[in-house]
Amino acid sequence: MNPQPKKANRIFLALLAITVFIALFFIANRKPQTPDVPAQLLAVMRPVAVELRPFTLIDHNSRPFTLDQLKDRDSLLFFGYTSCPDICPTTLTTLNLLMNKLKQESEAVTLPQIVFVSVDSQRDKPEKLASYTRYFNKDFISITGDKSSIDEFTRQFSAAYFIENSTAADNYQISHTSSIFMINHEAKLIAAFSLPHDVDTLAEQYTMIRDLYQQQ
Repeated sequence: MNPQPKKANRIFLALLAITVFIALFFIANRKPQTPDVPAQLLAVMRPVAVELRPFTLIDHNSRPFTLDQLKDRDSLLFFGYTSCPDICPTTLTTLNLLMNKLKQESEAVTLPQIVFVSVDSQRDKPEKLASYTRYFNKDFISITGDKSSIDEFTRQFSAAYFIENSTAADNYQISHTSSIFMINHEAKLIAAFSLPHDVDTLAEQYTMIRDLYQQQ
């Protein structure tokens, strides 16, 4: 019996094992697609940037608002509705203070766009959204759409909302997520800031995340 085939098989299997080991080693040690996250940002940054899918809503000027409007510039996005008694006006006030702070710290840096997404398709029409957000900052963008379009958009952020029982057709409250979502210039969801929203903390975290992605 010729021992050469068995010997050749053993050599082949040994080389295959070495090749697999080297491949696994490089896979395990390759750099992730997102930048290294500092410890103070672990609670807010997504482990992997989430690429948003195409959508079509309308802005406060009754113009289409699509995925293209979230490209080429960072965005801070917040879900709510104009009849909200507390969280929405407080958050929009905080975002206005944040914009002022970022502008004072560096006038050369492009500021993020602020996008307020109304989940109240029945009551929040473009004209109402325009006057509402203009009260906080004339540069804020507000968007909405029909319920199915809003639902599809909120699912991309895992941003739940619930219309509570109402006593009249136009008298109801809506429970909704209170997080502020950060979208980078590639229209990818990269972070979410939960309550409480402190202006100084938001400014520090936003700047650190922005700089991390600019270094890529």
